[in-house]
Amino acid sequence: MTGPEILHLQTPDLTEDQQANLHSWEESLYRHWDLGKNIVLNWCPRENGVDVTVVPN
Repeated sequence: MTGPEILHLQTPDLTEDQQANLHSWEESLYRHWDLGKNIVLNWCPRENGVDVTVVPN
């Protein structure tokens, strides 16, 4: 997924693996948001991932 809408967060104090995970998380949220068709209401970390609540806008 590419485009000007994606921020691609960069944090120098994160490891390369953490940066890759952050990038994957950002892309996943972007897909759920679907160019404003949905609202990413909240998220909650879990042992094996993250639960996300997405509602139609």
